[in-house]
Amino acid sequence: MAKSNQKYALITGASSGIGYALAAEFSRRGYKVIGASPKAVLHLQDPLVAEYGVISVPCDITNLDDLKRLKDAVFEITGGYLDILYNNAGIATGGPAISADEAKVEKIFQVNVTGHINATKQLAPYVINAKGTILFTSSVAARVPLAWTSLYCATKAAIDAYALSLHGEMAPFGVKVHSVITGGVNTAIGDGEDVQEAEKPFRSSVYNVDGGIESGLEAKDMARKGVSPAAYAKDLVPKVLKKSTRFNLGVWAPLLSTSFSKSLNVSIYTACKPYVYETMFQNTWSKKIRQEHPFWRNLPVCFVSGCIAGAGVSFFACPFEFIKVYSQLEKLVTANSSLASIKIKPETQGTLQICKTIVTSSGLKGLYSGFKLHFLRDSLSTGVYFSSYESIKLFTNHLTNRNASGTSPFAVLLSGGLSGILSWIIIFPVDTAKSLVQKAAMISIFRKSHGLSQAPPVDTFKKKDGWFYRGLGISITRSVLTNMVFFGVFEFGMTYLA
Repeated sequence: MAKSNQKYALITGASSGIGYALAAEFSRRGYKVIGASPKAVLHLQDPLVAEYGVISVPCDITNLDDLKRLKDAVFEITGGYLDILYNNAGIATGGPAISADEAKVEKIFQVNVTGHINATKQLAPYVINAKGTILFTSSVAARVPLAWTSLYCATKAAIDAYALSLHGEMAPFGVKVHSVITGGVNTAIGDGEDVQEAEKPFRSSVYNVDGGIESGLEAKDMARKGVSPAAYAKDLVPKVLKKSTRFNLGVWAPLLSTSFSKSLNVSIYTACKPYVYETMFQNTWSKKIRQEHPFWRNLPVCFVSGCIAGAGVSFFACPFEFIKVYSQLEKLVTANSSLASIKIKPETQGTLQICKTIVTSSGLKGLYSGFKLHFLRDSLSTGVYFSSYESIKLFTNHLTNRNASGTSPFAVLLSGGLSGILSWIIIFPVDTAKSLVQKAAMISIFRKSHGLSQAPPVDTFKKKDGWFYRGLGISITRSVLTNMVFFGVFEFGMTYLA
């Protein structure tokens, strides 16, 4: 049977939460959605049937006979062509890792892992026929251990690993495979156990101490503090339909690189301060200088330590930032007048594809395009950033908080915001120049990778007056907010966690 123009999507666990929202969103985008849920909850899909024409099919993915009947039903509906297979069904259970009930262990792995593997086995031939996409609802829990959710973390890590292998195996058939790294979404996934059931594994374990049960119940309600399923689906579905070849969808990749950069920055800065202080002030010459206030020692130590930290992080961050710039500018470049006569509509590239394109065209040094300016920007800005933060905090805390043993929250927020403003004002021209250099490098790589002749050389910095501070306002606004949050969380963590 020939493939029709109608697009089909099958979503497991469509009776509630993320699955329900995905079914509605794919329907709004023209897909004929098949919603598969266990018979006991299938009636919860009735509103989807009434409003969007979703086709409800009873299926418990832990039951092989149900999956075989689902396969037959999909063939009858689609003719053997399935554009989207969304393995979304899932359950959660909590409690200490060493107190896990054996039946619950088996059940959560059957639903979250084995069921998806078996469903994929049954339906993959139809996805191959359509050169479609297979998706798995994974979680941040697959990468970050969360207390009292060891079984859930284990299942999400397992299905993430399975999906990664499948990603490579399906590529020759033109099938995309994605693991969707999901954060907090406000669903009922944690409501499967009542309070007494959730408390039970704590009461019979070594964790039956003050605060232990309360901590477990807080983990149980974690999902209720996330974004709405509708907002999640509205953000995610367009990314799915772009048909990207990258493995992970969601926000994990940028979150990981940004978090690592920040952590590395602070770690280097903190480690350097004692050595910088010793070098600058624990010597014969400096001891002869009168020091009336610790401020005069703190300022240069923080500045030099910050410069070292920024310089170190720039070696890690530059390739990631250039890849990000390349991705953002790729579509803009195709609309440039110098390329208008050449019809190029590149497919949206994932991070690894962009990296391969850059290295193929310009070698590894291509990833470090604009590195000198990046190095200057990061070292100078981080030096100003930390020295101004520490100095303003010291001064403000002295005025607002007479208890020298503690730090005023007001001092932290004010110094965080002001340090962001000051550092951006100083380094913004360098950052602008870096962006222009990277844009020129990106255009050159783009033309070379598409077999185009290189454009005539132009003066990268030939701009109108004031170009080096254009856009400063929005950058300062963003910097104030992010740095107030960053230093607020950092000081809290150092006080209560370190």
